[in-house]
Amino acid sequence: MVGPARGPRRPSWPPPRRQPRRRAAPPSASRSSSACRAAAAPPASTSCPPSSPPPRPRSRRCSTCSSAPTPSPGSPGRHSRPSASCSTAASPSPPPPPTRSWPRSPAPAGPTSPRTPTASSCPPTPRFRAGDVEAAMALVDSMVSQGIKPGILTYNAVLKGLCRNGRWDKAREVFRAMDECGVAPDVRSFNMLIGGFCRVKEPDEAMKFYKEMRRRGVTPDIVSFSCLIGLFARRGKMDRAAAYLREMREFGLMPDGVIYTMVIGGYCRAGSMLEALRVRDEMIGRGCLPDVVTYNTLLNGLCKERRLSEAEELLTEMRERGVPPDLCTFTTLIHGYCREGNIEKALQLFETMLHERLTPDIVTYNTLIDGMCRQGDLGKANELWDDMHSREIFPNHITYSILIDSHCEKGQVDDAFGFLDEMINKGVVPNIMTYNSIIKGYCRSGNVLKGQQFLQKMRDAKVLPDLITYNTLIHGYVKEEKMHEAFNLLNMMENEKVQPDIVTYNMIINGFSVHGNMQEADWVYKKMGARGIEPDRYTYMSMINGHVAAGNSKESFQLHDEMLQKGFAPDDKF
Repeated sequence: MVGPARGPRRPSWPPPRRQPRRRAAPPSASRSSSACRAAAAPPASTSCPPSSPPPRPRSRRCSTCSSAPTPSPGSPGRHSRPSASCSTAASPSPPPPPTRSWPRSPAPAGPTSPRTPTASSCPPTPRFRAGDVEAAMALVDSMVSQGIKPGILTYNAVLKGLCRNGRWDKAREVFRAMDECGVAPDVRSFNMLIGGFCRVKEPDEAMKFYKEMRRRGVTPDIVSFSCLIGLFARRGKMDRAAAYLREMREFGLMPDGVIYTMVIGGYCRAGSMLEALRVRDEMIGRGCLPDVVTYNTLLNGLCKERRLSEAEELLTEMRERGVPPDLCTFTTLIHGYCREGNIEKALQLFETMLHERLTPDIVTYNTLIDGMCRQGDLGKANELWDDMHSREIFPNHITYSILIDSHCEKGQVDDAFGFLDEMINKGVVPNIMTYNSIIKGYCRSGNVLKGQQFLQKMRDAKVLPDLITYNTLIHGYVKEEKMHEAFNLLNMMENEKVQPDIVTYNMIINGFSVHGNMQEADWVYKKMGARGIEPDRYTYMSMINGHVAAGNSKESFQLHDEMLQKGFAPDDKF
């Protein structure tokens, strides 16, 4: 059915003026700031797109445009409402020329030549953060070959990756390449190299870059001094650490709690508790309050010097200053009291720790169990063993080694073997200390042969015997007057590249001398000298007494004169 006739259709353009439509920016406007926007857009490859034209000359660069997304090629971009800062970027321009590659070298400077792209056009940071340092370095090489001058941020990103991966030779090479490209290293560049060499304990290299930083006029910051102070404090060179602390203040930099704690820790390790406490007072006087790490460092130093009363006072000071003690605080004090043999006080601190809702760890239990075993209280040690398991804290190889050694000292070798079997069944790998404890237990109980047979179990477990292993067995054989077996162990040591020490030779020389076998004693004595091991007073007295008993007065007086020349005095019996 045909409807009524209508008049001519009105054109639909232009539409009614309800709200002005946003017009698409010309292609040239979106391309005019492509170099500015390239840094913000995610890179599609490891280098700048070769099809993008170089940026057109501009009177100024705005930060708003630099953050705008880059439109896809061939499609006009859409801008939001232009702001005052973007008014110069959206002026119409003729259609762009056909796309061409980036120039391989910078174009000559001039009013109409495109400016040389910088590192902000194509940063290597996304690749570098993924850990691909090689890709970042390849990107820098590509930038240089295309005439793009890498900036300081680019070089610092590559330096950071190289230092983290320990590639120091390549880091030095990149650092020198910065000068060739006319990029001056900043304080961050130097800090990465100084800090890296400090971490790998190469103070000479760290100092070389610090001196170069000062020579170039780059002012060190708190990170620079923190690296150097920490390096020398850990190495015990507190005069150097204190010198850099003074130099730091000369630059107007105030040490923070981390730096003060490093200095305090250095003095504690050096045994200079007076200086450590002085630095603590200076720290508080300058308004930098100690934290729990600082207090734990001081407590550890005081406990090592057996100044437990001062350690208790420091614990009180912690609480008064609102610094709650942590697990490390209590474990340090417990270890100090266990060393003193004050097990009652150690257990009291253990109960206080539990009352303050701090959960002990394996280190805490190992400290207490070792203290109980040193006192010979294996019953209390077994109670702690049960309590540890009730808290689902499982023993490690140190726990087993402590209990095995303690039962062996008591002559309870079967119980020690029970712990060894349990240890292996639970997947805890015994170490050399564990095996040495078993061998020592056999030797103490008079079963040296079983102890030597146990060497094969060690080798089957791929644990090689050490000097303590052989000295324990040799001492057992000498005690049983089995000098032939002891001498064979000495030869076995040398075949297995285990260097005997003065204790090894003294045991064998004394064994031969006591039994009047002076020919063998003289042979071992000469062999010891040939290996560069100097005899001590015990060596001389064993040889002299043996020759005197054998009636060899000439050899006795020769050894006596030699002993006096080396500064050893004979005992009263001689």
